[in-house]
Amino acid sequence: MPRKTSKNKSYYHYLVHYHDDEGELEDAEYFLTLFDIMEKFKVCRKTLMTQLRDPERRTHKLKGIKLFRVHEPVKKELSE
Repeated sequence: MPRKTSKNKSYYHYLVHYHDDEGELEDAEYFLTLFDIMEKFKVCRKTLMTQLRDPERRTHKLKGIKLFRVHEPVKKELSE
């Protein structure tokens, strides 16, 4: 059984690109875990894994979204 709570807080593992109807990139958002993406888009893990294997694949549940694996460090915001 997979862990429900991840201790990862130093690297982003997923990047979501949001596209408009014409296919132009509108926005991008980083996620720490796959479960964060599952909660935001209300989809199952299998749907996300299929999208990760082929980002060009069109899914009606994730319309206008492309999902990628990344390894980006989390940048801590400086508070003044």
